[in-house]
Amino acid sequence: MRDATGETAMLVLVQGGDLVAVATAESPHPIRMALAHLGFHLPYLGSSAGRAVLSRQPDAEVRRALGVDAPAAELTEIAEARRRGWARSLGDVFTDANTVAAPVVDSAGFPLGAMVVAAPAYRLTADQLDPVGELVRAAADVLGAPPIRRPG
Repeated sequence: MRDATGETAMLVLVQGGDLVAVATAESPHPIRMALAHLGFHLPYLGSSAGRAVLSRQPDAEVRRALGVDAPAAELTEIAEARRRGWARSLGDVFTDANTVAAPVVDSAGFPLGAMVVAAPAYRLTADQLDPVGELVRAAADVLGAPPIRRPG
């Protein structure tokens, strides 16, 4: 994913209810997004990884994860992520950084984590979100398990 986009790519997994970065490939650009360390915890609220994971959860689980007073804008972002198949965060967690993430799911469609691309906002601009989002979604689909085919 890093080579396809030129930006930092991360694999984030759900571990014990937390979002944990377990792998990263940093951008070759001198100005880039970089994690402090593997094992870094990302928030559900505001992060593209959190939005991607929650986009594959029922509404009741989304409200449990975010709280009953979750901001309407956050719920809208999650709904959009469901529709698109990928989520975005435009400086919502890290100022001047934009990220795109897609859920990595098991064969039943349950979210295991997310594939993320992160970049400075001046490089991952609004007009690049759709094509990068589709690349990330395709990569997440490859990482996830194929859907169970039921007879009939």
